[in-house]
Amino acid sequence: MAISEGTVGSVTTDAHFHMQYADAAFFHYFGDDVIYSILRTVHEADSERLLQTAGSLRDGQSEQLALRMRGCSTPWRWMLVRLSARGEGELRRYQLSITDAFETERALMRTATDNTRYRFFLSLMRELAFCYSFRTNRITILSFDCCRDHVITDMPLEEWKTQAIEQGWVEAHERSKFEKLCADIAGGTGRFQCELETSVCSMGQRMEYCAFRGVTCSDSPGRKTVLGSISFLHAKYKSKEPAWLLETTRDSATDLLNKAAITACAKSVLAAQPAETVGIVLLMIDDFREINDRYGHLFGDEVLFTLSHILRTEIGSRGTAGRIGGGMFLLVLEGIADETDLRGILRAIRTKLEWAWEESGSEPGNPHITCSMGAACYPHDARSYDELFMQADKALYIAREKGRNRYVIYDINKHGPVSPNQEHQAEDLYTALPMRSKAGFVSETAQSLLREPPEIASVLAGIGEQFGIDGIQIFTAPEWQPRYRWGHPVAQSAAVLDTLQYQEDGICVIDNINALEGIADEAYQWFSAENMLGPLLCRREGPVPAVIVFGLFGRFRKWSNHDVGYLTILSGILSALLERESPGTDGR
Repeated sequence: MAISEGTVGSVTTDAHFHMQYADAAFFHYFGDDVIYSILRTVHEADSERLLQTAGSLRDGQSEQLALRMRGCSTPWRWMLVRLSARGEGELRRYQLSITDAFETERALMRTATDNTRYRFFLSLMRELAFCYSFRTNRITILSFDCCRDHVITDMPLEEWKTQAIEQGWVEAHERSKFEKLCADIAGGTGRFQCELETSVCSMGQRMEYCAFRGVTCSDSPGRKTVLGSISFLHAKYKSKEPAWLLETTRDSATDLLNKAAITACAKSVLAAQPAETVGIVLLMIDDFREINDRYGHLFGDEVLFTLSHILRTEIGSRGTAGRIGGGMFLLVLEGIADETDLRGILRAIRTKLEWAWEESGSEPGNPHITCSMGAACYPHDARSYDELFMQADKALYIAREKGRNRYVIYDINKHGPVSPNQEHQAEDLYTALPMRSKAGFVSETAQSLLREPPEIASVLAGIGEQFGIDGIQIFTAPEWQPRYRWGHPVAQSAAVLDTLQYQEDGICVIDNINALEGIADEAYQWFSAENMLGPLLCRREGPVPAVIVFGLFGRFRKWSNHDVGYLTILSGILSALLERESPGTDGR
């Protein structure tokens, strides 16, 4: 597997080295095996050294290690790992930036050669560069030589502005433009330009027509830098109304392509009938309107800006992104190797946005920002832009209906065909629409308690068929043996399940049992032995303490919020039925 410039990827984990989020490069190299514990990728001879180093780090400290690590299709290779720690105890987070040792050495040699070449190019140009740091509030103007940078100005922005006006370095009729330029720089405007007559570049020696062009870049929320160029124009070429070409194709809030431009881009890519797979992805920021209403539009703009940075970083040269309105974005991903490759990109975008504000150390009052995505692929799903867009839109609808903060890749066998002006229906969520809705099933089961109580065995069978569950067990204290069961059986006592961490309503949702590794090892081993890979558990107290397990055997599932809610209600019904029984009743 190719490694770009030695970079393997970056990942953030919890205190147990369970992955919290990572970039697309990390998923591309290591695959799905590290969705949970990244210790699986480290050679056993180096694992203990990694754990010891991590344990010795204080909050905010970093250390560099050389570890042998293995990707999903590569042998053991020496990696340089920059390990950083933040927080203490169970709240601790580790960030690992991973590079291939040998590829990094080669990349450094290439970079040194390229750096010299680019410096020669820059030294032949008359343009100047400027940058503004939000940390220091200083603006720096510089030119490039073959071997070094020549700093022309380096001072606080406000002092630079005051000096230029007081010294007459800006013509009186150009002052409003200059003040607007300074405001754009200080305010972190996404993309801006200004043409004016000034002598700020020569420190008052000569007046020149200058074109200032700048962009605001961001590494994470609250960490911005303004970068720009200064071109010198002849008077007769001075624009009466600056019309930067990119302005007509850019979204002002994100600096991504606007709706017209990204749509044209997608159609152009597909019209070329490429040999490789192209992904059309619709992304929506969850509850974006509520974010604006509750926290203000300035915070909403920060969310847009941060997401745009994540999209540019994760997509890179593999595609293009644009904003098509509100919190909705369209992504065009080219050269997709397979579904695993596509999932890696989508997972990186989703998790990095979800963790962006925690990583930046923002205030606890900030909302939990998430996004949902729907994707369709050319040529597997369709060849026309309109049909692919409808498929991605349907997949996005399903992702949002299943609880948001997830992505769905369109599959005609699961999600059905699409057609213009088709209204999304409940059946979009299922391969085949159940004979009755889940809500109707729950309602009928609850109403039956008011009439003749149903048999527990029949309720379990109905739940299994309605929700597509492989096996259901009701374990009761004190032996924690299955008192009732339906479908796939289990062979062990479930006493260990009573030790898991349950929510206040008694629910424990486990989309994938690998999440328990290193945190609840006994439970992890219990589920592994039973091959129950995606369980949902409900613990009930009262006269008959019980743990009800809805199990998926040999497969995983990201449980939807709707299903979790329904099964919580049904668990309460089952608990009530257990209490109606005499203590000696055995319904197996």
